[in-house]
Amino acid sequence: MKKIDDLDIREFFIIANSFAAPFFSDTSKKFIKGETPELALLSFVKGYSHPCNLYSAELYVDANAYYKGKGFLIRWLSNHAIFLQDKVGRIRDIMPGEIEIDGKIHVIKNPKDGRIVS
Repeated sequence: MKKIDDLDIREFFIIANSFAAPFFSDTSKKFIKGETPELALLSFVKGYSHPCNLYSAELYVDANAYYKGKGFLIRWLSNHAIFLQDKVGRIRDIMPGEIEIDGKIHVIKNPKDGRIVS
């Protein structure tokens, strides 16, 4: 069994956005350590404390990858953001969990919950 000191801990870079607060989301940038990208991202999500909650977060190998425009390793999206991924038309966010698309209201269960997506 590995000791805690023997674990291969890496440092990653995260860009996260809150739900709108009140007119636009707040962006945060943070370095976070983890044994794997997934564990690091889930640790970040668990500790996120913005009053409007987490909308999305992307984890990069490091800050250089982000600033040089390289792709993220993994992403966490709220259920609200997941619902919007493939939608087209006139979209208006009414509030977390309630979206109008081309005049039709859609309700999203547990909009502030989410998951890691590919």
